Amino acid sequence: MNKIWSVLQSKTNKEFFLAKQLETMGAEFYLPQLSVCPVNPRSMKTKPYFPGYLFIRVDKDDLNLIKYNRIPGTVGLLYFGDDLAYVSGTIIQEIQTRVPKIAQPGVNNLPGLKKGDPVLVNAGPFADYEGIFNTRISGTERVKVLLNLLQDRQILIDLPEYAICEIKTGYPSAFYS
Repeated sequence: MNKIWSVLQSKTNKEFFLAKQLETMGAEFYLPQLSVCPVNPRSMKTKPYFPGYLFIRVDKDDLNLIKYNRIPGTVGLLYFGDDLAYVSGTIIQEIQTRVPKIAQPGVNNLPGLKKGDPVLVNAGPFADYEGIFNTRISGTERVKVLLNLLQDRQILIDLPEYAICEIKTGYPSAFYS
């Protein structure tokens, strides 16, 4: 057997349903999850780290991979052209190690951060932008950050708390220049 980790795309908001389907089939899979503190106590307490995707361990020589495309709740396996998309086992292990550390419910990952402190966005589409910390969003692990964009335009955006880090005092900042 030549087992690899592949990516299975789920239908919108069907990741947990799909995980149950895979569990019933006895498939080896991994659904990275984050714990959240929702404002509404009836809301879900966890959410997928990669919305719309699960990792599944498959035999790449299996001629019957199409069976994964027919599971209720799935869009299908990801392919690049005619090649099955795969993820190295090392990356899966790293995700399994880091995701639990990223955002635990109620854990303040940036305890000393105050309104007006300079921050650096280190993940997502605004990675490497500098900004000003504004506030934490109640009931979530999200924050509001004021970003300085082109032509000195500033916008207030919501980001996951893990996507920013504090810029230490004395750090040269392009935001203030």
